[in-house]
Amino acid sequence: MKTKILALVLVSFLISSFNGGANSNKIYVKKKADAITDGSLYFMNPRWSPDGKKLAFTESKYQGIWILDLKSGDFTQITDEPGAGFGFRWSRDSQEILCRVSKQENYRRYHTVKIFNLTTSNVQQLTDYRSLMTGLPHWFEGDRKVYLASNKGLEVFEIASRATLDKKSEIDHQQRVCYATEHGFVIHKNNGSVVTTKPVDGTYLNAEISPDGEKVAYEVMGGNMYVMDLETEKTKDLGIGYFPQWSPDSKKLTYMISEDDGHQFVKSDIFVIEINGNSKQNLTNTKTRLEQHPSWSPDGKKIVFDELKSGKIFIIEIGEKINKIRQER
Repeated sequence: MKTKILALVLVSFLISSFNGGANSNKIYVKKKADAITDGSLYFMNPRWSPDGKKLAFTESKYQGIWILDLKSGDFTQITDEPGAGFGFRWSRDSQEILCRVSKQENYRRYHTVKIFNLTTSNVQQLTDYRSLMTGLPHWFEGDRKVYLASNKGLEVFEIASRATLDKKSEIDHQQRVCYATEHGFVIHKNNGSVVTTKPVDGTYLNAEISPDGEKVAYEVMGGNMYVMDLETEKTKDLGIGYFPQWSPDSKKLTYMISEDDGHQFVKSDIFVIEINGNSKQNLTNTKTRLEQHPSWSPDGKKIVFDELKSGKIFIIEIGEKINKIRQER
């Protein structure tokens, strides 16, 4: 009798292991993508505000930043500066945008860090203009501070205008210090230690910390997309993928996969995948569009992206269902 029970347990375990677990949450398209801009201006790289009420996006070559109020349909340009649309960050109260901007002088490019307030139109400049600024700025400590990894090391800026924010937000460790250098990731861990780790060879790109602050997703130049646990440093290879963006529950990623002919893109689609590598789905799979730069809505029900040829912004409505693996008894 014991032998029979053990055999059944072993069969059940093998079925579960082969299918990646008893349950797998599969994303599916509830409503096909609709364009929310008309293409009269070329827009790209859309990002949801944390309150879900607005979208921010940029123009071609990451020029400037625009805000779309999803309820009223009003468009506002908060800056037209070069580079502002690359790697910009919403504050968690959806009131400000943090970004790195550029200017050209005598054939040299200079950068600085700025914060744009959507309510007051106030602009704060946090650094001088510099010829070398390879890192991007990040909010942390409840958005009351900004950190920047640069050739000067790790710089931290206290934001006076945000000093009155609820101090309880500092307990929330969503905005941790983690940045990539040529030596790998530099991670400031919860116990106060600082470590440098390089689990995969290559140059790291487009690193994004998960909403729960526990993992980082990134891609390697010329290679694959990965997820690394910030405490254990365990790393999962998720295959080819570009510009990963987290789901609100920190369990999935949306990203793009593009193909080119050596001169231009010939195919690009939006995918989702669980961070354990299961349930990879192509959400767009179109023949004529080149979809790219996805971003998940805060409620997890929609994904916004841009289309390369038209410069239009699209929103696709998604759902989620649990695939139960049938196990024989």
